[in-house]
Amino acid sequence: MEHDHDFHDTHSSQAFNALVESALLDEDALRSNVDAINEDINTLKDIFNSRLNDSSFESTPLEWGKVSDIGPYSDLCRDLSHSERALLLFSLLTHYAPEVLRELVAPVQHGLVINNFHVGGFVKRSSQQFIPTLQTVLFACAGTDKAEQQLIYRELVMEGSLMKKQIVALLSFDDS
Repeated sequence: MEHDHDFHDTHSSQAFNALVESALLDEDALRSNVDAINEDINTLKDIFNSRLNDSSFESTPLEWGKVSDIGPYSDLCRDLSHSERALLLFSLLTHYAPEVLRELVAPVQHGLVINNFHVGGFVKRSSQQFIPTLQTVLFACAGTDKAEQQLIYRELVMEGSLMKKQIVALLSFDDS
């Protein structure tokens, strides 16, 4: 089973932009949207650091906080599973907050190399930016528990609404 695919939100830009346009008209929705994303970023940081420091094969379940009532991010997250929400957040981070990705992998990154193969992802040569892959999402969701990773893989790739609706797509990556 191949996990090391880069995922992009290329197809999601139209759907997400439509949601964002309505939020741009309302300052409260915009602030709520940023708060919701930042809350999920903090949760992701906590769980990812926990995964890096845990050598056991048992995984702590990934759990997100309650979705806020307003904002396009919350609207997208409302009906997503925990794993799909992680996939959505990772796909947004490459554009929204790439510094968070750099911070997540800093303990295992040395130059262009990620020293923990469980983490997945790659570092672009041209920009030194960490690009998460599906393996990165699986690691965040299930740690090193291969059975749980396979269940999450099936959920995200074969059953998940993000891919079915083409909000997130798996693509081969160019290591440049």
